[in-house]
Amino acid sequence: MTIGVWWRGLNAVLFGRRMREELAEEMRLHLELRAQANQAAGLNEEEARLEAQKRFGNPLVLADESRDAWGVRWLDELRQDLRYAGRQLRRAPGFSAVAVITVGVALGLSTGAFTIYNTLALKPLPVRAPGEVVRVVRKTDRSTLDELPWSVVDLIQRHARQLHQVVVTSAPTLMPGGTGQVAEPLSVRFISPDYFDVLGVTPAIGTLSAMSAGGVVLSYDFWSHRMNRDPGVIGRVITVQGIPQTIAGVASASFAGTGLPPAAPDLWVPMASEPLLMRGVDWTRSDTPEWQVLARRVGAAGAEQVTAELKVLAAAIPADSTGTTQLQAKQATYFQTDSGEFETFGTLTNVLMIAVGLILLIACFNLVHLLGARNAARERDVAMRLALGAARARIARQLCTESALLGILGGVCGLILSIWLCRLLQVWIVGTIAQFTGGAGRLAVDFSPNWLVFAYAGTLSLVVGTVVGLWPALRAAKGDVNTVLKPGATDSRAAGSRRHMLLALQIASSLVLLTGAGLLLGGVWKSRGVTTGFDADHMLVLQIDPSRTATPVERAALMRNATQRISAIPGVRGVAWSDRGPYMGHRLRTFMHLPTHTLLTYGGVFVSPGFFDATGIALLEGRTFTPEEAEQGRHVVIVSEAIWRRFWPAEDIIGKSVQPSAWLMAPDSVPYTIVGIAKDVRNTYLSRVDEGYEYFPAPPAYASVLLVRTTGAPEGTMRPVLSALGELGPDIPSRAHLVTLRDGPLALQHMFASAPASLAGSLAAIGLLLSAVSLYGLVAHSVTRRTREIGIRVALGARSENILGAVLRSTLSPVGWGAALGALGAAGVSYQMTQMLSAPDAPDLTYGAGTHNPVVFAAVLGVLAVVATVASLIPAARALRVDAMVALRHD
Repeated sequence: MTIGVWWRGLNAVLFGRRMREELAEEMRLHLELRAQANQAAGLNEEEARLEAQKRFGNPLVLADESRDAWGVRWLDELRQDLRYAGRQLRRAPGFSAVAVITVGVALGLSTGAFTIYNTLALKPLPVRAPGEVVRVVRKTDRSTLDELPWSVVDLIQRHARQLHQVVVTSAPTLMPGGTGQVAEPLSVRFISPDYFDVLGVTPAIGTLSAMSAGGVVLSYDFWSHRMNRDPGVIGRVITVQGIPQTIAGVASASFAGTGLPPAAPDLWVPMASEPLLMRGVDWTRSDTPEWQVLARRVGAAGAEQVTAELKVLAAAIPADSTGTTQLQAKQATYFQTDSGEFETFGTLTNVLMIAVGLILLIACFNLVHLLGARNAARERDVAMRLALGAARARIARQLCTESALLGILGGVCGLILSIWLCRLLQVWIVGTIAQFTGGAGRLAVDFSPNWLVFAYAGTLSLVVGTVVGLWPALRAAKGDVNTVLKPGATDSRAAGSRRHMLLALQIASSLVLLTGAGLLLGGVWKSRGVTTGFDADHMLVLQIDPSRTATPVERAALMRNATQRISAIPGVRGVAWSDRGPYMGHRLRTFMHLPTHTLLTYGGVFVSPGFFDATGIALLEGRTFTPEEAEQGRHVVIVSEAIWRRFWPAEDIIGKSVQPSAWLMAPDSVPYTIVGIAKDVRNTYLSRVDEGYEYFPAPPAYASVLLVRTTGAPEGTMRPVLSALGELGPDIPSRAHLVTLRDGPLALQHMFASAPASLAGSLAAIGLLLSAVSLYGLVAHSVTRRTREIGIRVALGARSENILGAVLRSTLSPVGWGAALGALGAAGVSYQMTQMLSAPDAPDLTYGAGTHNPVVFAAVLGVLAVVATVASLIPAARALRVDAMVALRHD
């Protein structure tokens, strides 16, 4: 049996007697030809007929010759359909262009969103057999962390039976070094000696096998940009921290490491060199969580089995300040969006896929409108072919071929559009990170399409073209020949109602997109007038990598000396240390306020005595910390105004002793004394004032950043600050990251609001444009189909406003139904955004405007009404220019 015969037999069952008669006639002719061939071979007439019937008596069982004939005929028909579809599309360039652009834009956005989702959530590590590699993370009471202390790594290496070939890599650290006389900062990651062997990374040049102390591997980017792809670098010496290291190899261009976030360092250095290069610091002998762990699963063990074993091992790990530890194995991916800081990106890509899915749905409805209108204009042609004996299945297949061809052409255009958009996004991301981090930030992001993206684009374009065109094709092929061939025949009421239903769904989808975009754009507008509550315009943020400082005493001395030298610079108003800067991460605690049964979220930070002078945060009452309180970590606290008004609105709380409770983020259980009340500021997120904030004194060993307040523009003080750091040690500037608060963390906060709003606004505009085109086409089609009716009305003396009203009443009704349905969807969007924004660890992208903003809803409805009116009036105005004599002759 062949596919061709089954296809013809199925058509015979589905489409009736004509097909069965055609099949029987074709088989009779084939049997006669076979009998003639047998006669030519020497058989008599009776023997030839019996031989033919013996081999081909069943019309659904064919031998090779018949199979070839059916296959050739099927291919001939397919080629004929494609040629005819191509001619039809060339004869209607306007229709073809609109259809291809509509499908191309929707498929381009969908393919681009899938490319982003594939890169962030699905892209495996560029290693050998990536499906076998798992990443071990620790899940505490408060967060999921990907860095483990060496004691935990050693526990996994010695006792995990479901894992083998465990490898580690450290967090990146900056070190001075290079090949010339002038030292330059180098990004270094320490790795286990079998790191590249276990992962199966292919070298670009040299070798990556069994690295020992004194050898390093260069990243492809460092080799390309710093060494001009010199093939002779193997065996050359490069200095790191003044110590010579031999270049053993260069990693491949596709390998950006296994760290989170993914970013290739300049050098991979064996962990045996760490105590030497870090001046006595040995992360294998400390509890500092510096190691990221990967391993290969044993045999058929899955991630769930590995996790079950790791949970047993984690019981031996004592609790620390972050809470109890649970170990978990996750399938290793490039960005690991199912844990850590990139978990939010996975959620955002899911939201993006839903948004572009709505655009694709609108485009599909639009294509159904276009194909339905085109097929309706060809009703007489189809009816004539049916009257001359053409099979309905043949006509439906030919019309489906046209729509499939449109889908394929749109898919090609969409793929090109998605590649272009993703390249722009990639350049923007890299540039934005460099801008916000002063060039120190790195992120290896590659939105180049792989086979999965191509398969997605091809499958989606073919499915959209075929499925969307199936309904209009079947409707056109089922048309009544007698009704269509009658003069003055018009579209059926049922067909018009179906088009109205589709248009209503389009309008509803557009309204949902517009509502989400309007809420986000309203937040961007409000962010323009938001103030931080402190002097953010005159502040520098200085981070010094403390990882190479041997002891907390040395780290404290470094921060103390840096503070003294920077304070002496002319134009510096104040310097303070803190464990985190504004908008640079946060420590939050959420608890239930029992009297009101509301969830409250408080933040906390460890600061130096000069913190409030350095930031410009006003103290409403009380005092700041003394140097002794900071050096010794005394049990005192400064609370924000919101905490004071919530718990003691009518009391003087200065000197009040408070017990550690759910709201007090004290590091121990000793009572704390309130010594001051600070003004409420936007410290965690620019988009919302902190519900409550607590400030604790801390010695400089706790510091991770220095905050420098200047009297003038902070940019003018950056060079003197770096010079002052150079006086402390030649390697200190290479370990420092200096950026203005306005151009760094604060600009990033603005981007958190503007980027989603811009994306949502663009998608909403595209959806609204597609809906407007569909509405325009519906009204234009209605005017064309009712030309004869309009001519009769004009001949009978109907006025222009009556004709215009009749046309608009019949076509604008789906706009009203779509707006009503879209209002329900918009309410759902508002509810979902409320749930998202009410999360304690999430920014308020509306900047306090809320998700039930009547101004936004009114503006969205106004935009929709204007667009719908304009799209309807332009073709409806044509009805007023209809000549009665011409219209009465219209057929």
